[in-house]
Amino acid sequence: MALMPPSVSTALLGGGLATEQMPDPKTREALVRQTVALKAGPDGATVANAVRAWHAYTEFAALHKLPNQGLPGSAAFVASFLKSEATRAAAGRGSQGGTSVPNSRRVGLLWLHEKLGFPLQVDSLVVLAAANPSQIRAHRRADPVNRRRKQAGSMPIACYAQFETLASSPIASPARYFARSMCAFVLAMSVRAVDALRTVEDADEEDPISTMSGWSYFSKDGEPMRTFAPAAGFLGDYPWWPEHAVQVRAARPFPKWAQAYGSGGRVTEASGPPLPYVMPKAHMVASIKACLMQQPLQLSEAEFKELGLTAHSEHGSPSDMLATIGPHSHFGSFLREDVREIGHWLRLGKLEEQLEGGTAGAQGRRRGAPAGRQATGAFGNDAAECAARYCEGEGREGRRAAQMRVRKSWIRSVRMALSQWARPWTELPRGRADYRILEADPPNE
Repeated sequence: MALMPPSVSTALLGGGLATEQMPDPKTREALVRQTVALKAGPDGATVANAVRAWHAYTEFAALHKLPNQGLPGSAAFVASFLKSEATRAAAGRGSQGGTSVPNSRRVGLLWLHEKLGFPLQVDSLVVLAAANPSQIRAHRRADPVNRRRKQAGSMPIACYAQFETLASSPIASPARYFARSMCAFVLAMSVRAVDALRTVEDADEEDPISTMSGWSYFSKDGEPMRTFAPAAGFLGDYPWWPEHAVQVRAARPFPKWAQAYGSGGRVTEASGPPLPYVMPKAHMVASIKACLMQQPLQLSEAEFKELGLTAHSEHGSPSDMLATIGPHSHFGSFLREDVREIGHWLRLGKLEEQLEGGTAGAQGRRRGAPAGRQATGAFGNDAAECAARYCEGEGREGRRAAQMRVRKSWIRSVRMALSQWARPWTELPRGRADYRILEADPPNE
């Protein structure tokens, strides 16, 4: 609030008339705070990025001795600021050579302009050219070997088993709560961390005891998403699910916890009851890592880094497992449609193109990206969205049936592979080498 120029907050509330009608400054401040919180993102990361951009912009304006913190900001001045940020970042040691910084600053200023009304001409071709997301692609092409695009690695089977083991602990703790939510709302549902943070428990109408259901108000394609999965994992059923469902209804799947300074957000060092806030994404990633480093898996720092696990790994791992099993395994048969269904890529009947500057579609305008490609030529995007809405939501059965079918088959297949392995899961090959058990021949061969 201290960073927001008075002229912006006044204009946001309705100008001088708002000051006359609401003379109490504390009341006006509370309204502005409420407005910012509404658009701050599930963990505040969106507004944090905007704050960083605004800090840098005001410093640039002060350097050029502009009044009123550089407001209003013309397209030319904003573009000059972004080019200055690009030059500064290029001198650093970032993995992308500083090429991601100007677009990040542009996105932050665009948020301030669109959501809070900052008088900045950010939505301009001149500004987009200065922070062109394709600069990242050019940076990689200059050294394709050492500047390859980073990709989240698939999560080993043993990591799934680790979370299931922690979730079955008889001792209540923040770590157990987190592990159960990971099993129920991330691993079983194969969603990204950001989707999980936006998810609330949504009791299944048909079988709430043995079916887990969540509802994310905003997903990758820009639409709400409901997810379904059996209350079961690779090591067995989840008898703890009914109890945990009640707990997350009272709080949320991934709440913030009281932690000592310096804990880095790791839930393994948390204490007390859950707080009435959403866990920041950085805390979630740190907690995933901390849980995997616990007994019995005890993943090392080097192993975690080598696996390339991120907040996106849980989204693609089930699809990778199904592709590994393939259509002709004695563990099960999975076609391309199954691989896409389990990753929610069939939900709108289209795949969004992953551009260097950001995801097309839902965040296209914010990221400066064009429209995503269609996954199939059978129908256009509008028809695909219409088709999707006719098979999901209240009163529809198609979405639930498809999700439950493919997830039950996935769990059953991995259980069969573990059974054929015939040894404790803790003796699985380290890392993604444990996917080899999904390729095993039938026992009689």
